[in-house]
Amino acid sequence: MDTQTTAKQAGLYLQDQVKLDRWTLTLTGRQDWAQADTISRAFFPAAGTYLQNDKATTGRAGLNYLFDNGISPYVNYSTSFVPTSGTDQFGALFKPTTGAGPEVGVKFRPVGSNLLLTAAIFETTQQNVLTVDPTNVIFSVQTGE
Repeated sequence: MDTQTTAKQAGLYLQDQVKLDRWTLTLTGRQDWAQADTISRAFFPAAGTYLQNDKATTGRAGLNYLFDNGISPYVNYSTSFVPTSGTDQFGALFKPTTGAGPEVGVKFRPVGSNLLLTAAIFETTQQNVLTVDPTNVIFSVQTGE
């Protein structure tokens, strides 16, 4: 396997935070553009240049409440995008890895202290994750979720 990949990525990130009394609403959005050029000088994938152009819009929405005692419960939901360059053994380009999931947690900053304690429960579901190809361990394949 003799391949060389050059990858470039650019993103635009926006965030807005709205505070109303003890409530804080945070909204974020991100637009990504990714490009990868893979050159193969081998038989698998077949010799040639493989061009990938991917883009995605992701974001996050979160809400928290701050109590007088420093406890702040929160919830949020976010989505993700990670470009995945390269090909499988047959030359099929990999799709970007995407994900999404909720998070629920609590933060605690004792009054008069710089200490911050955080506990959270979250679930992230990803699609198109690279794993070892069961038919040829030199290569990778993408799995569903």
